[in-house]
Order: sequence, then C-alpha cells, then structure tokens
Amino acid sequence: MTASIVRPTELGEGELLRWAQLQETHPELGNPFLSSSFAVAVSRRFPRTRVAVFECDGFQGFLPFEMRFPRFGSSLALGLSDAQAAIVSPEAPVTFGAMLDSCGLELLLFDHLVGHQFARLTDSPGRRNAHASPTLDLSAGYTAYVAAQRQVSKTVFSFTNRRRRQLEREVGPLQFTSHSTDHALLDKVLRWKSMQYQQTGRPDLFAAPRVYGLIHDLLDTHDALGGGGAFSVLTAGDHVVAGHFGLRSSSILSYWFPAYDPMFGQYSPGMILLLEMASECAEHGIHRFDLGKGGEPYKQRLASTNSSVCSGYVSRGAWSSAAYSFFAVPRDMVVNFILESPKRRRVARAGLRHLRSVTKSAYHRE
Repeated sequence: MTASIVRPTELGEGELLRWAQLQETHPELGNPFLSSSFAVAVSRRFPRTRVAVFECDGFQGFLPFEMRFPRFGSSLALGLSDAQAAIVSPEAPVTFGAMLDSCGLELLLFDHLVGHQFARLTDSPGRRNAHASPTLDLSAGYTAYVAAQRQVSKTVFSFTNRRRRQLEREVGPLQFTSHSTDHALLDKVLRWKSMQYQQTGRPDLFAAPRVYGLIHDLLDTHDALGGGGAFSVLTAGDHVVAGHFGLRSSSILSYWFPAYDPMFGQYSPGMILLLEMASECAEHGIHRFDLGKGGEPYKQRLASTNSSVCSGYVSRGAWSSAAYSFFAVPRDMVVNFILESPKRRRVARAGLRHLRSVTKSAYHRE
C-alpha cells in the first residue's frame, strides 16, 4: 500500500469525487464530520491538517489527520469533531497499522472513532475506550419516534410542551428557523455557549480564534451531497431565545453547539428547539439525529438508540505505545472515571466552577 500526504485543499477533482462516492455508497461513512468539505474547512484554520491518499490493489481511500509533531498525529479536529474515520470502503483490506506505516506515523490519537472501524485497530498496539453516542432514530417519522419514546420517557414531551405554551403565553409567538445564514446571530449564540462553558468550569472552545473562525466558515459551507453547516434558531416574540449550530448530511444531523439565552432558561428553550429540529429532520428525510457521546440526562431521555465511538490511540510499535501511555493513561483513567457517572460529573463541574470563581477573585484582588 502506498500513500501520498497532501493538504485537503490540494485534493484533485477526481479524489474529491471518489471521497463523495465512498460516503454516498456506504451509509456508515455518511456522517457530515467525515466529509471532504469539513476537512477542507478545518485545514484553513488548522494549517497542520493533512490527508493521506491511499492506493492498494485497485482501491483508493483517505485518512484525514492533523500532524501534531514529527511522526505523531491525531484524527481530524480532535476535541471538536464528533466522528472520525478512515474514508475507505468496508471491504477494503486495510488496517490502521498499515495506514500508519504508509504515512510514516508512529502514533495516531482519536476521540470519536466511529464504531464500524474498531476492527481496523486490532493489528496494532494502543489503548481504546468505547463510548455510547445517543441517537434519535427518525426513520419512521417524528410522530412514530415520539409515540415510541413516550414508553421510555413519559414526562419529557409533556413537560416540554407545557414550557412551550408558557413561553408563547408570557413572551410571544414562537418561530422556528431551520437554517439561518446570519453571522451576527451566530455570534450571539456562540457568546451564550461561551458563558455556559465558563459557568460550568469547562474550557471555552470559542476563546480560540481559529475555532471561532471555523464555525463561521462552516456556516457558509455546503457540499454537493447536501451537507454543510446547519444553524437553527428559536424566536419568541421579538426575542431570540435559543440557537444551535451543527453539521448535516443528506441523512444525518449532528447536534454540536446548542445554547440559549439565560434570561429565558426557565422555559427550557433549548429542549423546545431540539424537538423542533427533530421534527424538521424527519420531515426532510434526515433519519438520524446524533446527540454526541455523553451521559447527560436529556440525551438519555430522548435517545431511541445508541451508536458507538471510540477514544484512545493506535501506534506502530510497543515503544511508542508505552511512551504515550506513561503520560496519557493516568489522565484518561481519571477522565473516564468521572464521565462514567452523572453524580461524579456534577461534583467535578461544581469543583471547576468553584476553582474558576476563586481564580477570578484572586485576579481582581491583584
């Protein structure tokens, strides 16, 4: 197997067409985070983004990644993307070990490797943790989804409908916009999301200019398969109360950055918007609404099924695996221990909020 390493913007028309054909032919590759348009957008903000173009026994495939250090890489948009994979047909006899050999990489990190590619990891050393990624199955339509889900979550829909009526009564008529191209409005929603990150003690992703810029770039990104940025907005009267920015393909919507105006938090506008989005998806033939990995209670109440993603790394040899494990495994064990329990997550977030408030107080006293 041979591989040429290029920037995504250097892919030829034939290569982009082959990438699109692989996604269109194989539904397991249909996630919008796996599209060439996402790789190109990321590369414009993250200049170390590369794509390995593979040729072997008549098949062609692609591995988008970021070169972190010499011979050390990570899957595309590590820490941002909700799906990572090699873009190859399921029958292609290629493993991640072989891909690393062809690319000259010693180690590749990932945090959302899609489940159908786990088998491609078995020939190489590494460490992997599987995670459930809650999903709404809308293939039978929104009404059928709600009817089935009421058997599992008896109160979530009635509670949200009550909040919806209260919001309309006390603030104004609701209007749902499935896709807005308003960059100023996107700015407002991202500011709400930044506030949420800060209040929960989590790192603010949008404090990094390149992440902030990427989201705005993706708002204007659309590909030949009907995918690209998806920016939904909920308005009550004259007030924008909630928004969500994610990615969509012809059959999948990925739930990525939801946020709401804290002034209207008592009405659960984020949940109202989510259900509006689900209804819109079903109406337009989007059969899968991916909520992303995580055990948040609302995901567990709404999910009708789960897909699998994997975090960890794969390496070419025992020495690189051992070296990385020495530094990374203790941290990963702590993170996974916390994420496995809603109670531990709440305690950790409370601790982070307290630490942030203490740090701010110390800063203002100086």
